[in-house]
Amino acid sequence: VLQGLGRIRSGMSFAVSPFVAVFLMVISESFSVKCPIQPIRVDPGQDAVLCSKITPAPPLEGLEVEWIEVQSRKVVHIYQDGEDKPDFQHPDYKDRTELFKEQLATGNASLKLKHVTVDDSGEYICRVTSKSGSDQARLELKVNVVFSVKAPAQPTTAKIGQEAVLKCHASPSVPREELGVEWIKAETNYEVYSYLEGEHRAKSQHHVYKNRTELIEDQLSNGNIQLRIQRLNLADRGDYRCVVNSTSHFAEALVRLEITSVSVFTSDSFVL
Repeated sequence: VLQGLGRIRSGMSFAVSPFVAVFLMVISESFSVKCPIQPIRVDPGQDAVLCSKITPAPPLEGLEVEWIEVQSRKVVHIYQDGEDKPDFQHPDYKDRTELFKEQLATGNASLKLKHVTVDDSGEYICRVTSKSGSDQARLELKVNVVFSVKAPAQPTTAKIGQEAVLKCHASPSVPREELGVEWIKAETNYEVYSYLEGEHRAKSQHHVYKNRTELIEDQLSNGNIQLRIQRLNLADRGDYRCVVNSTSHFAEALVRLEITSVSVFTSDSFVL
């Protein structure tokens, strides 16, 4: 049995029991895990460092570090028995994670997540376990959304007198009440069609397109910006700017329209 450890304070002495001694030892060896309060922000394609600090740094022997994506419960990375455990890692994170193992001895449990995409946005937990206890902390990763408008690689082709549907796609999609769309003939700068706050703005439309154009509105919620032009003529051929904007976004793409004439054959066209 341990004899009481004498301690003199303010002229008084008291003995520390074995139970209290063990309790104090556990407290002195415990640690805490801390992550940033503010979200970590990165652009798509970059590497993100999910920061985590262990204080005080626990012994490396028996140390386990686990990173988990909160919503899906996917295992992002596991470090155990002095090495990474890729067999327990979710396939979404294969070959994309790296622990700063040389800095674990100083309490750095941060994880590098490589080539992030918008799908990587979310909350992550860093859980640390050692012989002296366990603790965890969470952080939020926000991958910046890059707004873009894309057009088909191939031109749209139609015949004189028929109709054509010019297409572009906005990503991410914009709520209809915030959406602004302009279709503009690039060569002449004529306004072909304008859509704002849920309705067609006919006053600014060039007269050559009056009563010939229509925005296909049931596709807007999917980010599909489609314009139908009817009764085509040769003057309609060329490049069209698909301009999409909202309170916080602006982007555009160029759509090519090619018009083919209708061949007319008569009996005089054939020579026997």
